Amino acid sequence: MKVLFFGNKSCPYSMGAYDFLQRLNLDIIGVWSEKRKEKIPDEIYSWSGDYIFSFQSYFVVPKKILDRAKISINIHPASPDYPGSGGPAWAIYDEAKYYGCTAHIMNECIDNGAILKVKRFDILPTDTITSLLHRAKLNAIILFYEMAQDLFINGKTVDEFLLENNHEEWNGLDRKIHQVNKMRFIECDIDLVEFEKRVKAFHSTEYPLKLKFHGRNFVLEDNSQF
Repeated sequence: MKVLFFGNKSCPYSMGAYDFLQRLNLDIIGVWSEKRKEKIPDEIYSWSGDYIFSFQSYFVVPKKILDRAKISINIHPASPDYPGSGGPAWAIYDEAKYYGCTAHIMNECIDNGAILKVKRFDILPTDTITSLLHRAKLNAIILFYEMAQDLFINGKTVDEFLLENNHEEWNGLDRKIHQVNKMRFIECDIDLVEFEKRVKAFHSTEYPLKLKFHGRNFVLEDNSQF
């Protein structure tokens, strides 16, 4: 069984997913990304095999590579309500009750293919973007392990997954990273309610909120109360 795995070099869950596939004694090649808009190595375009998996990868896999596999699967760290970028932030900003992760068939569009399986969990009133993202990634790796075991050990077929989950569909806005970044910039006249929502949903140590004032940007540093 030949497998092509697209992962994230800095994500331990991505490394764990790759390691699990290796332990199944599959003929696997790993392709690792570190940032957005990276170029896929040229030699990967000549690969052909059975499965492509993408887990937390920054690569946007083109159709010409997807077509070289019988089945291509992505694990998206958000429920079908939140395709695209910034799912945890938008879920908290929307005051959603539930969140999750989604396994789906990959096609030439991002977070668009037929859904194979969804794992959902409650959003806590105290959740922030940081805590919700962590829980989403944890559930995503569990979902990956479950699917890999079903596919490669238990002999479950992709068609069976599709049949069991044919009630699931993408139903949210496909947000882009520039829309997420825009929400991290606030104006000095922002009201308190909106400010607190933005802090809870879009502020983190790695990606802090920024204030625009007289043409300059000021970064929110104190995150202790959030």
